[in-house]
Amino acid sequence: MKSIISKFGNLLLTGFICFLIGTLLMVLSFMLPSDVVKAHVSTGIDFVLAENKDDEALDGITKYILKGKESYTDSIMLQNAMEDVDNLNPFEQAMWMYHSDFDSEIWTPMDSIKFIVDGGDADSLELRSYGRYWHGYLFPLKLLLCLLPVNCLYIFNAIFQALLFSGLGVLCVKRKRIALFIALSFGYLFMKPVLILSSFTMSIINVVSLIFIMYLLFNHAGIYKRNHFPELFLILGIVTSYADFLTYPVVTLGFLLITYFTLYNDTLLKNFLSFIYLSFLWALGYGSMWISKWILAEFTLHTGTLKNAVSSLVGWTDVVGGRPRGNGLFYTLSYAKDQYASPVYIVLLILVVIVNIVALSVSIYKKNLNLYLTNIATFTLVALLPIVWLFVAEHHSAVHIHFVFRILGISAAAFMAAATTTLVNNKSA
Repeated sequence: MKSIISKFGNLLLTGFICFLIGTLLMVLSFMLPSDVVKAHVSTGIDFVLAENKDDEALDGITKYILKGKESYTDSIMLQNAMEDVDNLNPFEQAMWMYHSDFDSEIWTPMDSIKFIVDGGDADSLELRSYGRYWHGYLFPLKLLLCLLPVNCLYIFNAIFQALLFSGLGVLCVKRKRIALFIALSFGYLFMKPVLILSSFTMSIINVVSLIFIMYLLFNHAGIYKRNHFPELFLILGIVTSYADFLTYPVVTLGFLLITYFTLYNDTLLKNFLSFIYLSFLWALGYGSMWISKWILAEFTLHTGTLKNAVSSLVGWTDVVGGRPRGNGLFYTLSYAKDQYASPVYIVLLILVVIVNIVALSVSIYKKNLNLYLTNIATFTLVALLPIVWLFVAEHHSAVHIHFVFRILGISAAAFMAAATTTLVNNKSA
């Protein structure tokens, strides 16, 4: 009982420290010079808005990026970075999270940011609050925009993510976890990684996920010895909630669970209990960090954020078009399927089936069938996370399926991990 109370206290303290650090970073964000940020955004606004995406002279990859990049939400992020409301102090700005728009009801971030950087009078626009998110990306974004023009920052962002992924590959080789790297790489193929690299909004979850995976691989023995897996998954949920725009957040949980089970695969019952426990802690961190912003803004400045957020939450989790929830899930999945129109994805699906058949056959040949059955059952739990997410956040997922579809990369990675982990373990047996 004493150890349980101690662990609970440790988790509570961890969450509170994260809350304090997050609040401080948001305040610091609005102490950085917005005029420099605005100047650096204006130099690359054409790329931000992908204004030449229909230019016939563009080659294939450039046109693919410009047509597929997330210009709408990138514009919101950059406007938030540029905003500086004269009569508000940094804390008030962090809580209200205003940005200027043409209309207080209809969102037109691409038009309004173009208007502002082209010299339009921002005071003639409406101030619009987006306070229900933490917008934790702001501190690194504004800091980098103080140093780099936005078009250079896009290049830096892509190179940084490529280096992180390369670092993961090197770490997997050194730690003899090639099976994990193959599985995660396979999952990324279902997430349109080129478009992730070319968008600030889509990069957030990728960067968070890669950093936590690499940390777990690098220090898993120390984490195991100190029993800090609960804190790790709690902090992951907190950071995901703090930094993300509600894009494809459950990927951070799914990919770290895949990493965890390739490192610590036990009996099916113990794996099931670990899955429930660690997923709960991620959800606790994710939800509590989000709610803490609502409460902080509401009780310090009476922003109305709490009421607005609860109303939005009800809408996000509502059914699609009045359909029964189960029916709406399949409706949403049918939209996700449209993202995989290329025959390449059919080949990839066939490949994962073949690799699993090989893994099953090898297990039977080596009289180690229980190994494959445990692996496939364990990783199937992880593979079902996207279905759970789509079921719970049905309406939001359907509306934003053009980026939410990336959560299906979890399922692809998990089924590949079941096979590759089995093959590696059979070889070493």
